[in-house]
Amino acid sequence: MKISNLYIAITATIFVSLTACKDGVTKSHGPIVLGDSAAIVTETDAKYLEDFVNDIQQNTADTTVASTAASTPKDTVQAEVPKEQPKPQPAVQANKGNGLTVEFKDITVFIPGIASKTNSSKHSGNSAAYGLSGGELNGSQLQISGGTVQRVTQRYTTSVILDDDLGTFILEQLNHTSAWTQLKGNGSNYYLTGLDDRHLEHSNASGNAIRTAVQRAARAKRLSRKKENELLNSVRNVKTVNQKPLEVVLRTVVWQIEGKDAKGKNFRKELRIDMPI
Repeated sequence: MKISNLYIAITATIFVSLTACKDGVTKSHGPIVLGDSAAIVTETDAKYLEDFVNDIQQNTADTTVASTAASTPKDTVQAEVPKEQPKPQPAVQANKGNGLTVEFKDITVFIPGIASKTNSSKHSGNSAAYGLSGGELNGSQLQISGGTVQRVTQRYTTSVILDDDLGTFILEQLNHTSAWTQLKGNGSNYYLTGLDDRHLEHSNASGNAIRTAVQRAARAKRLSRKKENELLNSVRNVKTVNQKPLEVVLRTVVWQIEGKDAKGKNFRKELRIDMPI
């Protein structure tokens, strides 16, 4: 190392000086000429050739940190950002959109896609009735919110009508009411099925019972005897209520909704929809 070489040079100079003094030589030999072999002293003593200054060693830990920081591009060094906590979702609000809303004290019933002649939606009692003015019940739903619904049952009434040039006649004697059936659902949505023309139950009246019902309907409208006979003549060959010119139509649908309110008290609500004819 440089420090060792310097030490050798100083030692050599002192040695030469002492030797000169010892020999009693006082005269100058002139300046020392670089590269002059006569002026170069070579040290052979191992004692004076030792390194008495420890080598300087760089802190490897600092070097690692500095190296890592230097090798990492600035745009890749990012502070840890706390993960954003998911925001609580708002409660799903039922009974929104186009349809019929019926608000009882304990529950609210919504039938999407249905229009009614009645504007009032709030009912303090346990039953409500509406007249349908638009939409289709079959394939729709009862969407119920509030309380805990345990069961929803459905019952409907069909009528037989005679549509003739003399008018439309409802054969009230041939009305038929179905049994109560339980609807399928999950506690909030209940699906309305069995209300299409192919599945509607109806009266099994005979041909004679049909003509008697037509005659009563004609007299209820106070038709003349001639027109009454014309009306009877239009059904003289009819054997069943679903044979032309007769038609089975849905007249009324009733739902009973049973469950418990927020306080655990049992409730039963009844909703009726009347069909236009």
